[in-house]
Amino acid sequence: MKLFSGLAWGTDGQSTQARVIHLALVLGVALLAAGCGKSKAPTTPTPPAPAPSAQQADTNQMSVTAPAVPPEMPAPPNVTTNAAANAAPDLGQMQRALGMWLVRNRRVPANFDDFAATAGVPIPPPPPGKKYIITKRMQIQLVDR
Repeated sequence: MKLFSGLAWGTDGQSTQARVIHLALVLGVALLAAGCGKSKAPTTPTPPAPAPSAQQADTNQMSVTAPAVPPEMPAPPNVTTNAAANAAPDLGQMQRALGMWLVRNRRVPANFDDFAATAGVPIPPPPPGKKYIITKRMQIQLVDR
């Protein structure tokens, strides 16, 4: 009987608030334990496949399934120069390439030249009198030299 004496609601020095907290914890653990379990989804029986004809049986004997190949990572966007000499380069494409570079390298580039050297995409030359920079917010901008 002494084993269960601490569980009684008697005057054992516990405050009412402490009892309520203990009770809430016990109920919470019980609900979590009851809720944890693998749910079974209803399964529908699949109809049997029709029997193959003699011609299909001959061709099916030689069929081999190809192993599943994991999908490849998409190539970085192709950053190209515009045909017009005074046209501004597409900073949006370069920004996407910078985002992919950040994810791939898991670091911030030291400067734009560090990014351009290891980007793996062609970077168009800046317009005359301008240069590329990377801001503190990781935005590519054109600024005066």
